[in-house]
Amino acid sequence: MKAAAVLLLALATAFPAPPQLGTAPDIRVEATIDQDEIRCSIRCESAPLDRLLEKLAAEIGYDVEGLDLARRPTLVTAELVDRPLDRALEYVLGSVGMTYQLRRGTITVVSHDTSELDAHALLDLASASYVKAVTRHPNHPLAPGARLDQGKVAELRGFPGAALDHYQSLIEAYPNSPSVPEAYMRSGVLLSSLGRWADAAGQYRTLANLELAEEFTERARRELARCTVELGDPQGAYYILVSLDKTHPVHRGPDRDKRELVRALALVGLERHLEALRALEVAEPGLTGADRTEALRVRALALQGAGHPGDAGRAWLLYASEIGDPQRGNALEHAAKLALEAGDEVGALFVCRQAEGYGLGARMMRYRDEAYERLGFATEPTPEEGVSARERIAQAETALEEGDAGDATRLVEGLLPGAGALDEELRLRLAIAWAKCLRDRDGLEAALGHLREVRTRYAGDDRLEARASLDVTAADMLEDEELYDRAADAYRGVY
Repeated sequence: MKAAAVLLLALATAFPAPPQLGTAPDIRVEATIDQDEIRCSIRCESAPLDRLLEKLAAEIGYDVEGLDLARRPTLVTAELVDRPLDRALEYVLGSVGMTYQLRRGTITVVSHDTSELDAHALLDLASASYVKAVTRHPNHPLAPGARLDQGKVAELRGFPGAALDHYQSLIEAYPNSPSVPEAYMRSGVLLSSLGRWADAAGQYRTLANLELAEEFTERARRELARCTVELGDPQGAYYILVSLDKTHPVHRGPDRDKRELVRALALVGLERHLEALRALEVAEPGLTGADRTEALRVRALALQGAGHPGDAGRAWLLYASEIGDPQRGNALEHAAKLALEAGDEVGALFVCRQAEGYGLGARMMRYRDEAYERLGFATEPTPEEGVSARERIAQAETALEEGDAGDATRLVEGLLPGAGALDEELRLRLAIAWAKCLRDRDGLEAALGHLREVRTRYAGDDRLEARASLDVTAADMLEDEELYDRAADAYRGVY
């Protein structure tokens, strides 16, 4: 009996009794702010999560949101000494299956259950995770791969400028990493999609000469040839392809098809149109996606150059059905013009009817009128006849300010075919007004695409003011949609 009493006494000493009901848990939080960094020490045992967060927030002067999640019957035990705030929160909340967001003096508690998150939210979460990992462990062997993945996530989120920054950061910080060749490749593809052909050519040229990048050499040189055509040197592009045939011959498969497409583009530039058509005959059956669409454009150009306006017009019409504005309007104009050149007035009217379905009827009015006139039918004058282009643009700008994009579209759409005859100031104002009309009619991306295409016409240091006007217009549109990261890119000319 005496031994049992001694044993009970020993157990009571080793394991103190649990706190009595109603006793406040012992939560100790200390925080310091050193050069804008918040560091904290936390000591608690079986403490309610909501009380711990409230005490931590009070200590550092923050608000807490999402406490409903934290008020679930969740107890936390922690002993953290002098940890950065984000790491302390990651430990405390991660231990109970939650996470957090820190924004402008507020801690927001977030469930770590991703099953109900949409794609955009998941990409945001992935981006934040990569930022944390790379920032905390810049010298880890996996850091270059994480930086590459940051760029890929930025691409998926629709932030090409941010993606380019990640890829260039990887190249500069880890020049010997196996991830560098892919970073060059992705940079080149992004720059090409933005119409920055000279910058893209620089990325491809470097990649083509990079050691240990054999996996990308053929594609890099092929894309360099494409950029060279776009920069106005089809002969140089053709020489690149001839050299590539010798060093990296391909006789079948996607690589051959893509190479033949670029060859056809170069041959069109050299006015060797029949050879271009033969190259397309080889390439087209195996092309898919954007390459297949591009082949339609190249075929239209080749047929046009070979003196077959009717076939070329039909090719432009088919191309127009595969693309969006602003390229669609240009393709439809080519189709109508070539139909008239081929003496096919009915075909031209068909193109104009198709354009009306895309909301481009006013832009095609002169081709419609010419077709009707040739067929002997009278046409009625439009309300805008006799009004100067300057007056119509000013009226459209007023209509846009008043929120009447429909009236603005009616006023300016008919000016687009003759925009080249306007002075530079009016051309710029027309381009900006049309971008705003497109945003209302076809959406944000159509408007940005138009601004991006117009921007390529204003190269050189003497056009800085014009480019800035386009960039500010794009940024304003993005800010209206609360896409602030993309707006920041737009101010730098990337959108």
